[in-house]
Amino acid sequence: MLYSNVLLSRRDVLGAGFTALALPVWAGRGKEGVGLRVQTPESLGFDDAKLVLAVDAVKQLVEQDGVPSAVFAVGRAARGGVKQSGVALRAVFNAASNAGNAGEVVGADTLFDLASLTKVVALTTVVAALVEQKRLNIDTPVREVLPQWETLVQAGAQAPPPPPNLSVTTPAQTQPVASPELWQAKKHITVRHLLTHTAGFPAGGAYTGRSVTLGQAVGEIARARPLSLPGQSFLYSDYSAVLLGAIVEAVSARNLDTFCYDDVFRPLRMDSTMYRPPVLQLSRCAPTTPPDFTILSPGLVHDPTARALGGVSGNAGLFSTIDDLSRFCLMWLNNGQIYDPAKGGPKRLLSAQTVREFTRAQTGYGENKRALGFDVDSPYSIRGDFAPGSYGHTGYTGTSLWLDSQSGVFVILLTNAVHGTDAARQTLIKTRRVISSLVAPATLRPVAPTLKPTAQPHTRRQSRRQRTASSVALRFPPRFAPQRKR
Repeated sequence: MLYSNVLLSRRDVLGAGFTALALPVWAGRGKEGVGLRVQTPESLGFDDAKLVLAVDAVKQLVEQDGVPSAVFAVGRAARGGVKQSGVALRAVFNAASNAGNAGEVVGADTLFDLASLTKVVALTTVVAALVEQKRLNIDTPVREVLPQWETLVQAGAQAPPPPPNLSVTTPAQTQPVASPELWQAKKHITVRHLLTHTAGFPAGGAYTGRSVTLGQAVGEIARARPLSLPGQSFLYSDYSAVLLGAIVEAVSARNLDTFCYDDVFRPLRMDSTMYRPPVLQLSRCAPTTPPDFTILSPGLVHDPTARALGGVSGNAGLFSTIDDLSRFCLMWLNNGQIYDPAKGGPKRLLSAQTVREFTRAQTGYGENKRALGFDVDSPYSIRGDFAPGSYGHTGYTGTSLWLDSQSGVFVILLTNAVHGTDAARQTLIKTRRVISSLVAPATLRPVAPTLKPTAQPHTRRQSRRQRTASSVALRFPPRFAPQRKR
């Protein structure tokens, strides 16, 4: 087992065998440090001993369970006794088999294929930005943005059902023929339905080995047989994200990747977050599924739908690093703002009201609770023991992030599990919830209060000794109040 640890702490809380390295302090000296403060776990209200358990769980994924590599981070936004936002730890693990191949070894600056994390890091955030700019409304019907939508849906309604032996099948084609009521309702799908996966779409289509334009994909989505009435049930669908990406392009009059960079990534200084990594960045990309034989393979998105669309899609295609995603999480947890060293203060991307609206549960169909874009509590959720109302998302390649607005804590795990065995990926899916359940109680330790003199009014009748004593009296919260001896 070859592993290294990069820990944002002034001491190595993980014991022997790990190397503690420093991340640039949050200051104006270098863009790689923007938005991230070097903090000790204690100063962020974490219990070191409990955090070690979460790190050990990640280590086991790589050392014993067949996951090729992993980068793990835990941080916290300012809450209560936690006065500053920061990252408590960042750990990097590589399997021993990676040692002889430089292309297999990952580090803190490795670009991971985020897969479906693209849906929140890129798509959801730019939709929120459009809402913030009053250029889009959550309840806007698709037909108002894409005028061809109704005509395309009508074409699907009139098309004969596919033959049972069709070589290219989708989940919708295994369902009975949709009723006229479902087709008619599909014409009135809204942005909210797309963000909450309640549009009644099938999970997706067969795009492996294909090359399509976004317009062609929208046509296929419109003609795909609806499975339920909009807003009536939850079915996770890549189609929703692809269509929403087309809406973003139509409203912004820019390509999705350009709009994401201009309005989200650049303002947040997420300079290592991108679609279609250029040739000079390919050596930084973690490999995904074999065979990755060509020099260009590491930068190709793993998802077949995004790959068919040229690498840029609302459902997948984004590559990023652990530090950029830490900035992303802190922006959401800090109610839409992050520190800007050029201003010497916070820079706002979204309003607190928009953040609250996008992260609160919007749907609740049995066990399927979703926010706008974010997962809250569905079968895909990795909430674990975090409080209800926390939110996040996962990605097929082995990526995930989870944010708890109540405690201000975020957890990020980036792996390339699809580069290993299917058994390794299945183990990862289960372990992500375990990791959340290990981190959550590590934040329960109260942060010691800052003790400040409490000025007390006094009268002339008070003696000098009394005035001196009252002027430096310390006000403790009940749990920290000193106990009198009895």
